[in-house]
Amino acid sequence: MAATKVMSTWGSGNLIFKEKVAANGGQVIFGHTNGGVDVKFYGTTSSKYVLFDESADTVIAEGVDVRLNDTD
Repeated sequence: MAATKVMSTWGSGNLIFKEKVAANGGQVIFGHTNGGVDVKFYGTTSSKYVLFDESADTVIAEGVDVRLNDTD
């Protein structure tokens, strides 16, 4: 995938990712296959977050509800 398919901009204090061409399959990728990064998403406070811990290959949901909307 070419890095130019997704662009980022700042708008009203938010970092916004958009595909340059609609429905072109653009992706936002953190890290790479030989070493990733931890990624943390905060909720309303610092005690509510979802963390992908790269070194443990673990997703941690702290103080938040998790919904899996599938039939399994």
